[in-house]
Amino acid sequence: SKGGVTQPALTLTLAGALPSNIRLFTVLTSDGGNKHYLQALAKRGGGSFAFLDGRERGKWKTKVTELHEKCCEPALDEVQLKWNMYNGGDGAAQAPLLISSLFNKHRQIVYGYVPHCRSASLLAHLGDQYLDTLVSVEELHVKEGSLLHTLTAKALIEDYVNGVMNEDQRLHEAQSRKRKEEISPCPSNHPSYRPFTSFVAR
Repeated sequence: SKGGVTQPALTLTLAGALPSNIRLFTVLTSDGGNKHYLQALAKRGGGSFAFLDGRERGKWKTKVTELHEKCCEPALDEVQLKWNMYNGGDGAAQAPLLISSLFNKHRQIVYGYVPHCRSASLLAHLGDQYLDTLVSVEELHVKEGSLLHTLTAKALIEDYVNGVMNEDQRLHEAQSRKRKEEISPCPSNHPSYRPFTSFVAR
């Protein structure tokens, strides 16, 4: 599909109202298609999105096989990460900003620049069950270094380029502009950004 829908808002609403035993998977086969909408539709429908790049036809079979396997697996959907900041901390930068459904044998690493934070709550649904779990780190285990900063920088920029900031196209574009403004000064403030930010100034 190219993601052309006559009533996109209504379609997203209907996808979100599907019962937990029905999931929606989307595939884009054209560079000119509405990638953002198909990603948002799959997220709202508790499924997964795949882009079949015409320049990489050799990978199509693998991607379609992965989608088929996901159709048969249980999944966590409506996944959210809540950063528990102390000392009135705010301004968490997270990538990916919107987390898609998580399937068996697949993982999602979420990176974040989060001030004054030692714990995070993971919220999700598994069918009709609501999951809420806490992960934390003690002060003793906090380490210094640039590796995680570099990985976070790369993830934030990847999310800016290919991610979904909001299911609504206009809000997505507004949040993308905000993310670009956050990224632009970072090479001077965070040297770990420098290898990834040359495109931002274009």
